[in-house]
Amino acid sequence: MSREVSLFELSQTYGIGGNLNPSQLYQGYGNKFSDIKTRLNLFLEENLSLIQESALSVYGDGITLAKTSVYHAIPNFYHLMVSHAFTKDLSNQFVFDTGLKLRDFDLRYYLQYSLKDATTIGTLYKLAYHPNCWAVILTLLQANNPRDTTFKISFELSGLTGREF
Repeated sequence: MSREVSLFELSQTYGIGGNLNPSQLYQGYGNKFSDIKTRLNLFLEENLSLIQESALSVYGDGITLAKTSVYHAIPNFYHLMVSHAFTKDLSNQFVFDTGLKLRDFDLRYYLQYSLKDATTIGTLYKLAYHPNCWAVILTLLQANNPRDTTFKISFELSGLTGREF
């Protein structure tokens, strides 16, 4: 029996048409090259991973991101991720993300906390009911900068595209 032990990814973006604009697809912008992004995923056990991500500026800003995460999951039952991220802007954040699946229900809790300021940045509470090809999702989002609370109810027809005729 064999299994994957690790995965290493290395990426960098180049702006063919000019300097890069801000984007969530890459780290760094304002020049032709993005930061060099690395990701090392160590699969410690079947359902347990250690993930190290970093970004290095090619324009002299040094390491712009250092993020370490531990991820544990039992497929179709639950997941748990705990992360610590440190960026060049001196943000020092802790993230806790967990979810549970019980038959037709999914529960999720997400917390983002600033260790630098000792304050909660935001939280998410989510309950989804999905019996067949449709779902009702209730979400409560709370942010502290700016202070905001959002409650959403959404409906999905998720199973229509997966049906064979």
